[in-house]
Formats: sequence, structure tokens, C-alpha cells
Amino acid sequence: MKNSNSVINIKTANSAMLVLLLLGFLSALFWLLPNSYGISAYIFCIPLLIALLFRKNSQEYIRDSRFKTYPGWLNTIILTGLYLAITYGAIISLNALISLILPAAEEMQTIPFKESFGIVDGFLYAFAVTIITPLYEEFVFRGLALRAYEKRFSPSFASIFISILFALFHGNLVKLIYMIPGFFILARAVQVFDSWWLAVIVHIVNNSIALAINWLEVANEIGVEKSILSISPVLAPFISLLISLISFLIAIRWLEHNRSRVLIFKKSKEKVWTYDLIIFIIICLMLAFGLI
Repeated sequence: MKNSNSVINIKTANSAMLVLLLLGFLSALFWLLPNSYGISAYIFCIPLLIALLFRKNSQEYIRDSRFKTYPGWLNTIILTGLYLAITYGAIISLNALISLILPAAEEMQTIPFKESFGIVDGFLYAFAVTIITPLYEEFVFRGLALRAYEKRFSPSFASIFISILFALFHGNLVKLIYMIPGFFILARAVQVFDSWWLAVIVHIVNNSIALAINWLEVANEIGVEKSILSISPVLAPFISLLISLISFLIAIRWLEHNRSRVLIFKKSKEKVWTYDLIIFIIICLMLAFGLI
């Protein structure tokens, strides 16, 4: 059992999550610019700001075994497939169900984008949201925060708690429903295989798919959920949900079967509900309910 003395603690983790959320608000200003160069440059600056504001925490995590451990391609491929099946199965199920109940409901784009891009600014924006964004989001949530909360709770509970906070971070009630199971699987995979890069790679793949769907306007014109609805409007939500649930159970079983020794810390009595965490949750809930 390892001693929990570390600069990576709950207070700093909560502060990092709040700072990242506030930095996200500032990004709205850059969307007012005529092209995407501003928002791309801003996204590139966010990890630098996080590293500067939380320098000691960043330095310590870089020395952490999870940062240094190679994830392995087989584990990465299996985890990516299971995560996509869990998440997109739930997305399709919810979209299909919403389409049946509220046919006129507007679809929410996963990643915002401008109507047109040039070659250069389009490439920079794609690189920013598919590579840079997953890196700093994973660093804060399944990096610093997950390590910090493991010193207060069991690994499984820390994974659940961080997954809920990360889902809240995305500021949408529908997303909250379908994101938590996949986020939990990613957090547990980081713990089981002791590699933060597993979550980073899956996040990159997921963002790449989401951006491609948005740019190709597949969700509005020939969306997967609409193709399934054309086959069976009634069964579509249940078939997609069943795929998601089965994939989730397989993922749980796979992680349990491959579980190596998860590092257990001597539990601290550090305060969880800091002002930063409370403010973070309040702002996220206000966003989820459309109050801001």
C-alpha cells in the first residue's frame, strides 16, 4: 500500500477541472472570428496554460507509471471497439427514441464547426480538436483527477465519480446519459493496464469520428440512426441499446479478466467537496439545463 503524500491531490484536481471549464467558456469568443485560426490557436494554448498553472502536478504526473506505460496495440484496439460500441449504440438508441417521440427535435452536433474551412485552417482545426483536445482533457480528468480521487476512494468508485464529472463537463443531459458507461470503462482500463495513453487514443479516435460525421453532415442526411429507423422504427432504439449494454458487459468482463495489480493508496481524509468542485458542478448543471 502506497503512501498518498503527493502534490496531486483532490484540491488541485478540482481546481484544474474548474479552470478547464472556464477556459472552455473563453473559447466562445474565438468563434466570433471570421475563420478558425483563432479557435485553433486557442486550443493549442490550453495545455500550455494547464501546464503552467499546475506545474508541479504536471511534472509529477509525467513521472507517474501511467504516463510512462505503453498501452499495447491489442488492448487499444479492443478498448476502442468496445467503447465505440457502448457509446454510439447508446447515442443511436437515444436519437432513435427521441426521433420517435419528438420528430421535430433538433440534433445536437457533437463538435462545433464553421460552415466552411480552407485547407490550412481546416487541418489546424481538425488537429486541434482530435489530438490536442483529448490530450488536455484526459490529462486533467483521467490523469490528475483520477489519481487524486484514488487516494480518497476505492479505484472503482474513483472511476465512477470522475466519469460523472467528465460527463457533466460536456454540459448536456442527453450526453450525460450515454457518456458515463463509456467513460467508466476508459477510467477502469487506465487503472487495470496502468496506462493513461489508452484513454487518450480512444478519445482521439472518438473525436475524429465525431468531427468527420459533422463535416460530412452524415447525422443530418444519412445518419446511422435514421438508417436503422427505416428498417424498424420501433425496434431500433432497443436493438441499439442492447448492443451498447452487451458491449458494456463484455468490457467489464474483459477488464476483470485482464486485471493486473491496481495500485492502492493509503486512504487520505482529504476534503472532496471543495469550493472549486461545487462551482464546477453548478456551472455544468446550469449548462445542462440551458440556463447559461
